Amino acid sequence: MFDFRMTRGGDGPKQMLANFEGVLQTDGYSAYNALASEKIVHAACWAHCLRGFTDAVKLNPEDKTAIAIIVSIDELFAVDAQAREQGMDHQTRHSNRLPGSFVSGPEQETRTLPRTTQIRARPIQRWHSTIRAPQPSSST
Repeated sequence: MFDFRMTRGGDGPKQMLANFEGVLQTDGYSAYNALASEKIVHAACWAHCLRGFTDAVKLNPEDKTAIAIIVSIDELFAVDAQAREQGMDHQTRHSNRLPGSFVSGPEQETRTLPRTTQIRARPIQRWHSTIRAPQPSSST
């Protein structure tokens, strides 16, 4: 589904999705946060999460937490690619639970982020929305 508006306000998504029920997977645009409800589960995008941590490593190549998260997300992409190659349908590929390390997430790191890697805070703040998302279907 695609809808274009001339503004970045939350009214457009609210109007377009007024009768929507289900999982809403987005790029993390903040206007979608207000839509989360009993009927709509806001799920962030794994690829966008990955980009945030990749940007953090560009700023600080020694950021071990960001590097570990990148490796883990890459492993999820690889598992999904293998499942697609084996002919698994979408529902089967995305029905598995994430490992516990993903569920607990890196949120505690936001308190101790070095100034040069504060960019890492954005994907961390969206972590719970990201782990709600289906496992990735591509890394692009």
